[in-house]
Amino acid sequence: MHPRVPAAGWRPAILIGIALCCGPRLAQAASLALPAPRIPATGGLPGVGGLAVSSDFLRNMQGGSPLLPRFDAELPTPFAPALLQAPALTPAPADFSTSKPEAGKDAPLERYRAIESGAPSNLKALSAAQMQDLWRRTYGHKIAGLDDWRKLAKYDPQGIIGFCFGRAMTVQLLARELGLAADSIRKILVIGDLRSGKDPEWRFHIATLVKGDDGRWHAIDPIMDAPVTVDQWIAGVHKGWDKQKKAKFYSLPADAVMPNLSLVPDLPKEAGERIIELAFNPEGAPGFSRWTGAKEPVYELDAQRRDRHLVIAGSDAAPFDFHQVTINGQSFAYNGYFADLLEELVRPSPTRRDPEKLLRAIPPASPSLGLDVSKLRR
Repeated sequence: MHPRVPAAGWRPAILIGIALCCGPRLAQAASLALPAPRIPATGGLPGVGGLAVSSDFLRNMQGGSPLLPRFDAELPTPFAPALLQAPALTPAPADFSTSKPEAGKDAPLERYRAIESGAPSNLKALSAAQMQDLWRRTYGHKIAGLDDWRKLAKYDPQGIIGFCFGRAMTVQLLARELGLAADSIRKILVIGDLRSGKDPEWRFHIATLVKGDDGRWHAIDPIMDAPVTVDQWIAGVHKGWDKQKKAKFYSLPADAVMPNLSLVPDLPKEAGERIIELAFNPEGAPGFSRWTGAKEPVYELDAQRRDRHLVIAGSDAAPFDFHQVTINGQSFAYNGYFADLLEELVRPSPTRRDPEKLLRAIPPASPSLGLDVSKLRR
């Protein structure tokens, strides 16, 4: 049941991320929304870095799935009882890659390439109004939107995926369809021991950057209430989830989708060889260099390291699978998310755009980032 929308100026916190990217089952989350301050349209960041933080909600709701690999080596097994105040989630099938057959296995990739190659490149930067419009279109998107929790629940009924990387791809391709040149679009990736409280929660989050006509890079991330500069986005991550400032930030080409998760070792077994590992240090590592688009250290990868550490849409060397993700040998289906997303982006259905309605139709859930370590366990 949908909770009543709070008074003007407040909104329930948004559940996003993947666990892989994410957290509690949306059917449970629907009745337990918590309020969080809105970020003003100017892009300012009040409160905790302008990001909604609701660790009590997460602690109450995170039940975990025994079928997923464990990354919370700092905690005992079984997982800390304080985090199991709600009933544990029903374990998902070990492999639900066939839960929703998709017509034309290569169709999402073909549509992705058609948008990227066919979109105009007449814009080198976006105005503040264009960025706000891009945010609104993503937030209310038919497939990827966060304005209605049922959109995400359709593709992620177990509450396991979250699709932060799907929303980032939506922003990327909508920006291309607006005519923004590909070299004026990037992704911003954060990897670290991301937590809003004392316990490990998330491993990564990704969002899309666009070049603004003020000369700065801006993050269009639906977990926030407006576009923000890349420096504001980084500051928000520090204040909300990385208070010790140990997380690593990476600036990626627009077609990068997420880190390569095919092998993610437990913390005690990390060798610092993979970008997804907390032990990995990009400073001075071969193929890594400082990006100049942010004040804090943000790293770029050369082509060889991108192919090793990332999955990339349209790549032959490090291809992104539009149908499922495989972690440590276990596959989890996207249930047609990208097939529907790319079809909608190629042939958008007619909708009446109502900006005020977008801000009233709030998803009833709580914020998270990506790779929810409290849910990933062996």
